[in-house]
Amino acid sequence: MSWLRQKGSVIPCPSNGSCRISVTEVRYSLFVMGYSSPTFPYPLSSILILLFMLWMSSSAVAAEKLIFGWSAVAGAQAIPWITKEAALFEKNGLEVTLIYLDGGSKATQALMSGDIPIAQIGGNSPIAARLRGADVSIVAGIVNILAYSLIVSPEIKKPEDLRGKKLAVSRYGSNSDYATRKILTKWGLRPDRDVAIIQIPGGQPTRLAALQNGQVAGLVAQPPVTNLARKLRLPMLAEPDDFGSAYPNTPIAALGPFLRERKE
Repeated sequence: MSWLRQKGSVIPCPSNGSCRISVTEVRYSLFVMGYSSPTFPYPLSSILILLFMLWMSSSAVAAEKLIFGWSAVAGAQAIPWITKEAALFEKNGLEVTLIYLDGGSKATQALMSGDIPIAQIGGNSPIAARLRGADVSIVAGIVNILAYSLIVSPEIKKPEDLRGKKLAVSRYGSNSDYATRKILTKWGLRPDRDVAIIQIPGGQPTRLAALQNGQVAGLVAQPPVTNLARKLRLPMLAEPDDFGSAYPNTPIAALGPFLRERKE
């Protein structure tokens, strides 16, 4: 687009796409503001450049700021990072800050307290919060199966070998906690009685390290941590198909007021 024209100028205008200002109008406006003569005291091109810079500055300020939470170091949680790296948030008028919250239960607590308005999260925690009366809604599903594998230490050969052992989860009430309890129950093992379940915050890589140093006998995890476990030749006692059918593994949840204020 040509910003300067011989008989006038065209400056982008947020309301209708462009604002057309003639040379005469610019000079007259300056005269009205107090200049003793309608003769322009500075080069017209300088003022037009200044006006353009001011418009650009106001456009930058107009970008809506948004804090977006994510809750696991896993491939299923890559969507917001890909979107940010591709500058798609900015292209749609959003200035997004991504905040890591370890585990779906912690992310849901951050939602309910108003610290963040929206998050990519595990399905178990927001559903439980909604059933307790929280104004939280799931608005999209990224991964809709319980996409976990149960990684165990080499001495674990069958489910019964887990009796008396410890399994790691991120936090109680999170997806990893739900998946661990579900697979144990399926195998006839009682969570917290036959098999201890302990919280180890810090992400799936931290829990994999706990398995390697003997602190726990296993953990549920998703790619890319499962890929790393295979390279380390650690056994997989259960795969995603073993955990059951459809499940909101990685939905996007948001506060009710946030959704009502931004229906578009």
